[in-house]
Amino acid sequence: MPDIVQGVYGSDAQESTNVKRDIDTMMKIIEPYQTPLFSWLFLQEKNQKVVTSRYAKYEWYEKEFLPHLQQLVASVTESSGLTFTKTTHLVAIDHFGVDDIVLFEETDEMGYVASVNSTTLVIQHIDGSGTLTSLTDTNAQVRIIGKRVFEYHGRIEARTVKEVQKFNYLNEFPAYITTSGRYEAGQAETDSTSHDELVEQRFRELKKEIEHYLWFAQSKGFVTSGNERATWGEGVDGTISTNVNSYAGALTETAFRNHIKTVLATGGGNRKIHFAGTEQMDDIEVFMNAKYSLMQNPGELSKFEEFGLVAQTYRIFNGTVSLVWNPLFDGKYTNFGYTLDIENVKMRFMADDKKGSRKGRIRANTQDNDKNGTETEILFDVGLQLMVENTHGKLFQS
Repeated sequence: MPDIVQGVYGSDAQESTNVKRDIDTMMKIIEPYQTPLFSWLFLQEKNQKVVTSRYAKYEWYEKEFLPHLQQLVASVTESSGLTFTKTTHLVAIDHFGVDDIVLFEETDEMGYVASVNSTTLVIQHIDGSGTLTSLTDTNAQVRIIGKRVFEYHGRIEARTVKEVQKFNYLNEFPAYITTSGRYEAGQAETDSTSHDELVEQRFRELKKEIEHYLWFAQSKGFVTSGNERATWGEGVDGTISTNVNSYAGALTETAFRNHIKTVLATGGGNRKIHFAGTEQMDDIEVFMNAKYSLMQNPGELSKFEEFGLVAQTYRIFNGTVSLVWNPLFDGKYTNFGYTLDIENVKMRFMADDKKGSRKGRIRANTQDNDKNGTETEILFDVGLQLMVENTHGKLFQS
């Protein structure tokens, strides 16, 4: 017996499965629209270098000039000069040489190195007979400023800073998109569902994944299984250890300026890039906005339609810092920022194999011949080389 509809045959009377659905044909995909570090390094050839080691390990060497400052650790009493013991009074004494002229910043007195060995440093008054003042200020520095030598001097002791080996590893980022022949033959109500569109979406997801890794990977190493090895490398956060500064509450200009000043003073170029999370970038724009005022005539107020400041550059006496918002600094990292020296960061990538580029490739039809469908491979084999880590910095809310 068929169903009988009494009265008006309204929209709720018809069979629900026979109603044509109104579906927007455009698929809306939520995604962060920036991967600033990956995009910058991937496109800048001068900031890239190929890796040829089969272990996916890349190495470099660093060295610095002889240091000229050493901070006092404990007080020293004058007794025929000042005698410093390594680790007790000064952390290191190896860079001092006999006849070095030394300035004591606490007293503004000058002395010269009378003797030095692996454990003890003896400094006497510059004239060889005067008396030096005892030292008590553990915030003061001992500064090497020259050599005290007689005019017919002979050979002096040679001292050179030894180079230091640094290394990191590449990390593979593989992905496969596989669709069946029946899926490909059928149709969907929206776009962004075809095999090629799924490949494009996964490619973007991998860029996001690599961006996270370049910033936040904390360690480096490898493991083996049988004859194979898996490697992983450090990112920015796992590498920076020197210029690490924190602040409480909202970021103030004083805290930000002190951080930038310190990073610029430790060396490298006088142009840096500061990548910041949403909340930290907002704090920066707030204190920059506070420095500006509107100068408008009353007659112009009716034309006032926009207000705001987009922070792009911060300049101080010893350098310039470009400001870049990174939307992927989420979670606790929304209040983090990293200051990078442009000349001391590179993206490393594995050399090409027989199937193509390992810097980044999309390879179609990787499925077995007997499979009824399509498979596409996406592969990145990349890593970060952050050189001279004390030319970079990290600023975060504690």
